[in-house]
Amino acid sequence: DIAQFEAMVNVDQAFYTYLRNNQPYVRTGSRTVTAGMHCFECKDGNQVFIVPVGVAVLPKALKLLGLDPELPEYKRQAMVPAGGPGSEPIEKGFEAFCAERTAEEVDRELNAAGVSCSLVMTPELMLEHPHYKARETITEWELSDGSKMVAPNALPKMKNNPGKIW
Repeated sequence: DIAQFEAMVNVDQAFYTYLRNNQPYVRTGSRTVTAGMHCFECKDGNQVFIVPVGVAVLPKALKLLGLDPELPEYKRQAMVPAGGPGSEPIEKGFEAFCAERTAEEVDRELNAAGVSCSLVMTPELMLEHPHYKARETITEWELSDGSKMVAPNALPKMKNNPGKIW
């Protein structure tokens, strides 16, 4: 049993840098060619990645932002090109929506409305996230010099042949 996030934790050098040096990772951005499809900062300082794409999804996102899906620039569209007609209200709408809510609230509300959204996990969030804790994704062990180390656990977890840190 392995989840995609667990595989990524094991190859994410930024996470190891944070665990070893308590040095936060500075994100460089993630713009795409689609209006509203990128990371947005929320009122708690955390980020979400929103994907308002799809013939059935875009109208839901527009309604959530108070925009009319029947306008010519949106009608029967799967996405709105960044910088194109109708893109600015989407960008400003998501910026305002996110600025008024925590990342967890945005994630919950958008997904409940049928708009794909995901919390961007930082090392700090990973260490406290209930899913990471429940799956024991992060562990601590003693090094040969007696010091402690916190890092990703042995993955994937195998029932009959469990991995171990040695």
